[in-house]
Amino acid sequence: MADIKIILNGEEIIVQEGMTILEVAQERGIDIPTLCHDEYLKPFGSCWICLVEVKGARGFVPSCATKVYEGMEVNTDSKEVREARKMALELLLSDHYADCTAPCILECPARVDVQGYIALVHDGLYHEAVELIKKRLPFPLSVGRVCPAFCEKECRRQIIDEPVAIRQIKRFAADKDLEDAAHTFIPECKSSTGKRVAIVGAGPAGLSVAYYLAQQGHKCIVYEAMAENGGMLRYGIPEYRLPKEVLDKEIDLIKKLGVEIHNNVRLGKDFTLEFLYKEYDAIFLGFGAWTAVSMNIEGEELEGCYLGIDFLRMVTEGELKKVGKRVAVIGGGNTAIDAARTALRLGAEKVMIVYRRAEEQMPADEVEVKDAKDEGVEFHLLQNPTKIIGKDGKVEGMQVIKMRLGEPDSSGRRRPVPIENSEFIMQVDMVIPAVSQKPDTQFLLDDAGMIQNNKLNLTRWSTIEVDEKTMCTNIDKIFAGGDLTRGPSTVIESIADAYTAAQSIDKFLNGKKIQPLKEKFNSKKAESYKDIPPEEYEEYEKIKRFKPNFLPVKDRITNFKEVEQIFTEEEVKKETARCIECGCDVNYTCDLRKYATDYDAIATRYIGMVNNHPIDKTHPFILRDANKCVNCGRCVRTCLEIQGVGALGYIYRGFGTLVAPEFGESLLKTSCKSCGKCIDVCPVGALTSRNTQYKLAPLDLEKVETTCALCGAGCKVAFYKENEVILKAEAGNSPITQNNVCFNAHFGYEVLRSDERITQPMLRKGNELKPVDWKEAVDYITDKFTELERKVAFFSNGNFTNEELYLIGKLAKQYKDEKKFSWELNGSVVHDQLGINYSPNPTSDFEKTQLIVLIGDVTHTVGVKIIQAQKEGAKLMVLHPGENRFTRRADYHIQSNYYIEIINEFAKYLVEYRHHNIDYIVDCIENFVDFNHQLQHMIQTEEFEEFARELIQYKKVIFVYSESDIDYDTQNAIFNLSMLRGNIGAEGNGLVTCSELANMPYLKKMGFEPVKNYSRLKAAAIFGEDPLFNNRMEAYEWLNNLEFLLVADSYMTETAKMAHVLLPLNSFIETQGMITNDNNVVQKVEKVITTATGKENWFVLRDLLGMDISFEKLSEEANKDNPYRDESHESRYSQPAEMEKKIHLLFTHKPSTTRSTILLNNTRKRIADFKKELLEKV
Repeated sequence: MADIKIILNGEEIIVQEGMTILEVAQERGIDIPTLCHDEYLKPFGSCWICLVEVKGARGFVPSCATKVYEGMEVNTDSKEVREARKMALELLLSDHYADCTAPCILECPARVDVQGYIALVHDGLYHEAVELIKKRLPFPLSVGRVCPAFCEKECRRQIIDEPVAIRQIKRFAADKDLEDAAHTFIPECKSSTGKRVAIVGAGPAGLSVAYYLAQQGHKCIVYEAMAENGGMLRYGIPEYRLPKEVLDKEIDLIKKLGVEIHNNVRLGKDFTLEFLYKEYDAIFLGFGAWTAVSMNIEGEELEGCYLGIDFLRMVTEGELKKVGKRVAVIGGGNTAIDAARTALRLGAEKVMIVYRRAEEQMPADEVEVKDAKDEGVEFHLLQNPTKIIGKDGKVEGMQVIKMRLGEPDSSGRRRPVPIENSEFIMQVDMVIPAVSQKPDTQFLLDDAGMIQNNKLNLTRWSTIEVDEKTMCTNIDKIFAGGDLTRGPSTVIESIADAYTAAQSIDKFLNGKKIQPLKEKFNSKKAESYKDIPPEEYEEYEKIKRFKPNFLPVKDRITNFKEVEQIFTEEEVKKETARCIECGCDVNYTCDLRKYATDYDAIATRYIGMVNNHPIDKTHPFILRDANKCVNCGRCVRTCLEIQGVGALGYIYRGFGTLVAPEFGESLLKTSCKSCGKCIDVCPVGALTSRNTQYKLAPLDLEKVETTCALCGAGCKVAFYKENEVILKAEAGNSPITQNNVCFNAHFGYEVLRSDERITQPMLRKGNELKPVDWKEAVDYITDKFTELERKVAFFSNGNFTNEELYLIGKLAKQYKDEKKFSWELNGSVVHDQLGINYSPNPTSDFEKTQLIVLIGDVTHTVGVKIIQAQKEGAKLMVLHPGENRFTRRADYHIQSNYYIEIINEFAKYLVEYRHHNIDYIVDCIENFVDFNHQLQHMIQTEEFEEFARELIQYKKVIFVYSESDIDYDTQNAIFNLSMLRGNIGAEGNGLVTCSELANMPYLKKMGFEPVKNYSRLKAAAIFGEDPLFNNRMEAYEWLNNLEFLLVADSYMTETAKMAHVLLPLNSFIETQGMITNDNNVVQKVEKVITTATGKENWFVLRDLLGMDISFEKLSEEANKDNPYRDESHESRYSQPAEMEKKIHLLFTHKPSTTRSTILLNNTRKRIADFKKELLEKV
């Protein structure tokens, strides 16, 4: 392609002709949004959000489909371009019936990831759940006990039955995290910034700010007026709801971050704001609403009358240990309920709550109201005290007037109106007004609140005035939050303020501009669960909400023991399973959400008719939600054009257009191979992975990319994990396999960490295998190897890294009469004839040839590359007895079992019509005359002559087959034909071989051979293989008579059961090193999760060898003589002409071919069985 000049955003640049505007922009790091573009597909231009301006063009043009030309002037970013893109996004969003974020999260003032931690608790990941919670809530132990659970108000589960018990699940996770002291979550702190922050108030707001800022490396010093810490958590919430011991442990976790707390020091008395302003880099005020609000009625000064919060504080401090016999509590909030239940526990004979409104208008938590009733507290509703009556200075009674509900007030509640002449006297000897609280901020109006001739602005409610989006006050570097700015509120609301304040303070301390936290775009099905049609949830079974156990009433009203008990693990497993996972699984990675956020899109701007499709959950591995689909077409085109399947398509027309299988059927009723590529290319959450063992959630998971070791293709696979649990996988970034993987990598990982794994060494004692430690097992094996030196044969498959196979080979080499075999090796003609362990031609040659001749079947990703090459113009000839994904699209399909006969006829036809390469034959083949004589004496049929004529029309031909699928004799016939054409190892001409089994090139390199005459062997060390697999019962007698049998495997196979010593092996996701693919490309294997066995394979093999070598040194040794160690390019060509002697062709003529019987190993069979079982189940 020629170079041309264009002007991009005002800059003249040189680019290649033929590139699109989008490609040029991406090459230069200019971000243009796109949903439908895919580097492996031709431009489609369906989403229309990649619009740019081109000078002279009529309107905007899609950058993904517009090629550059000489002199083109392009503008990728202007107000007009952004508005056009925004409109395109909003049109897509107008028919996007989905929830980005679960409603429970949106209802939580602190935006705690409820869906995420419920999933983690369900999966048994309690520490991880607490880590997630503490990103927005540092007090899960406390809040898990006292939160009013705003989140449950919009829980969609109540459309089906009842909300999920979210608060109790949070408490369970926090309690479990604390119980396991060795692993209790404590966040890491950055190195010190040298900045100091003064925090006034050691309540939930102040301590939460300290928690967040300490992690950023800022030194936090907290000043607290009370003797102990916790604020209202300690002094306003009774022991029976929140044990002080629990609160202390939670505060201790915060102090471990380096937070200092100074008690019994009061702002305005012991120090001033001016002092803090001078001494500290920033100040946070969070000293709460400690002043109880009076009812302003006669008699409140009498002995026996205590304002609500004062009463609770005095009880906590031990000042008040007795109460009256008949106690009246005034109010309907949580403080009133707490006071009433506390009075009951202090010995009151009768406790009455007097409230001026109806019960449904009470702001108190419904659960607290019920508990109070259960304990015998009386509720006197629609009544209001007008006077407290006293005698001798003490409370003796209370005058009360009855009320009725009038018109609604500003809060929306009906206003209580007194009923004339309805007064009566209530006999009480103690009154506790608990109607409201407010902060004590009057001192801030005095000199104590003066800062450089300025004062903090206060509201008429005595709260500090702040910008609610940043928690900034009117004075630089002073921030405030919690009850001090809100007035009396809940703990979770105070913590929400603290999070916002901490973000602002951190920006301030780092010299950044303080701006409100930008909310991500959020799509909603509806504003309230009440607006969602119940039919959407008809599929769900009604499951009763689990209720926590409570102490019996008789056992709790005389003491302050904690009333609510923790869930059991069984109960929490069932309760978390009730979560219906409303939030989108991909809201961390969704491109639509990202762009909608970037462009401030408004989802409802073009709202009109909205499609509402049923969610297809019939497929066990792929969830399909058409409501989220943007019709970009990537899944449809990828499935058809790259995977060659075509399971998805467009159905219906116009506004009702839908991406779905034909006739709207389930994916199960299509030819879907469950490769998962449609999931990988989906830019939204319309196609997502399913997991049979764990609950998935939109978590910010750790990503680890490694090389798959389940076949010889060497695909890159990215695993997403939470701690040591893999939750999903996708294709990794690999130019070799064009970002493709098969079912085994995408979903088969679940099998690799199954409960059936062997995790410790075992030694046969008597007739049983008994667990032993590693040392005993290794010592026993070493002694046996020494004793049976000449008799030990070593067997291994390729499911190991190069380093591990190197050590196994070294282990065999140290004994005389070295014997190395593999049951998985099927024999390789390429190896025997050319002396190489890998494919003579790389798979990249598919793109450079004219005709691909496929014999049998090949691995998934090799097949993908064949289909891609065909799409680019290569012709495809398939020799296969039945139907498969290749025969359906083949240009030529030879449907026959007689592989050898057909291939030999091709060879005969080639020579007969003088299309063989005579010069090449003279140079490279030593016995052509004898071979041709046998060839020409074949009985010829005319049945396949037509295909032979087609074959000779092409100058460039690649023959491809799998050594795991094609037997040795057939391989030989294919090799002969290639040699006669004279094209092995030439660019676009020759042989591509692959394998269903991993690391075959390195296994062959280490000298392992196909198993022959094994019955004479007297001792065996078998690594990863099962001679009894596929009912090889002829091996049973041999195994049974061995003098010594060592088996190393991941599972208790039939062979493992016969072992004298059994060593556990790790799978490729638990190991590190290098692995060689069929094209001799050496790629890195990254350790994804910790070993199931406690020791890595290489370490155990090293011990067996008695070596002292580091892994780095081992890896260097194992891979030093491989000249093709490159993760991005395929191997060089291998040609017979490079050999020292000529090739001797072996004529093979059989009546028919046989497929290899070694199609799978144990791991792959388990994955295949896993897939089959789940597909059949549904």
